[in-house]
Amino acid sequence: MASAYMSFWRICLVLFLGFILGFSIRTIYNLTAYQPCYWKHDPVIINCTGKAIKEETIQNAIKFWKEKGEHVYFYEYDYRESICNKKESVYGFIVLKTQTEEILEKDVLASTSRESKLGIIQASTIIFKPGTHNLALLLEHELGHAFGYGHVKIPGHIMHPYYDMMGTKFW
Repeated sequence: MASAYMSFWRICLVLFLGFILGFSIRTIYNLTAYQPCYWKHDPVIINCTGKAIKEETIQNAIKFWKEKGEHVYFYEYDYRESICNKKESVYGFIVLKTQTEEILEKDVLASTSRESKLGIIQASTIIFKPGTHNLALLLEHELGHAFGYGHVKIPGHIMHPYYDMMGTKFW
């Protein structure tokens, strides 16, 4: 009888520790993958893709994130040589570009890079593979990265890492 009683409490202890460990891992994931960094001031989006991306695509993506609480100062649809020709990131801007050389992996449609200091995003660049600029939800997903969000493996979530699993969910 005493042995069964001890086994019961051992099982309870293991379950409790498993719960605490699971909760801790989930909390760390949410703190690091959910939005580990953010913009201190609203960024400017500049289109350096020319007419490859439709203005409506940019407007829809901005609207999507505005509804989620993220804002941009404004966007510039027309190509601005002074910004678009720079190789390095531009402080305060989210720059939209088209891949001009093979830098993205075969199955990657677009990629976002961010520069940040102490959790504050300074600049971001989104690079699209040619022909992918106007795919549904792709700019919304990449802007999510530009706003500091990481991937979330929940089917239908905008930040799902696989395009065919993305949707419009956001927490």
